[in-house]
Amino acid sequence: MPDEVKDGTTEVIGDSGKADPDSGKSPDTEAALEAKGKLDDLLEVHGYDSLEDLTEAIQNSKSVMSKIGDKDMEEILEKANTLDKYNEYWAAEELKKKDENIDDSDRIARLEKELDSFKSGKEKEESDRKTQQEAEKVIEDYRTEITSFIGKQEEIPEEYRSFTIEFLGVNNPFNEVDITNKVAVRKMAKDSVKKIQDFEQVVIKRYLEGKVKVPDITKIEGAAPETGKVDVKNLKQARTSMAEILTKKFMGAK
Repeated sequence: MPDEVKDGTTEVIGDSGKADPDSGKSPDTEAALEAKGKLDDLLEVHGYDSLEDLTEAIQNSKSVMSKIGDKDMEEILEKANTLDKYNEYWAAEELKKKDENIDDSDRIARLEKELDSFKSGKEKEESDRKTQQEAEKVIEDYRTEITSFIGKQEEIPEEYRSFTIEFLGVNNPFNEVDITNKVAVRKMAKDSVKKIQDFEQVVIKRYLEGKVKVPDITKIEGAAPETGKVDVKNLKQARTSMAEILTKKFMGAK
């Protein structure tokens, strides 16, 4: 008896790619959308503007790691620190040898020079510290003045004040961002766009609540004033129009 032939024309080969009746999207589409969402979140968290920027950062990281190879990072840092200590020791020994080969007068002159250099360094350090303190005080005074001034302006709504204060430079991220870091700059710009959009929504909300007055536009009655402009459609009309204008001009001048 021959083998029975099975009808496979109606056989269902799994449900991969079959659309979800509730969402209208296939599992593959949903998986792709989910993957894109995760990628967008990753770019957002780390401040990358595009997949190309992320790829470039990963490649740079791989380049560094390829040079390190299987070596332990902690071990590399430890050896680097040890080498620094050796360099300091060798420098001290070299200085000691030089000191042994000079007479007392030269030694005194060298020590005096080193002392002067040390004093100059300390004086510069103190000067830099005072300059830093003065700069911080100037910034703090400016922050206080702007915050106080804006807070007293009754014509500026409460909802606008934080945006206005930041617009005037107080707690503005631009003051802190490293402008040589493209990723940091792009993240700051993205955050600023979001703040502007939020501010726009505040303005719209106040308008809908009737808190924003729309200026009255006066309607102009009557026809538009005569401009003397002639509707010219061809070269003949242009010549005629020009002749009339010149005739009126020169006849009126007599």
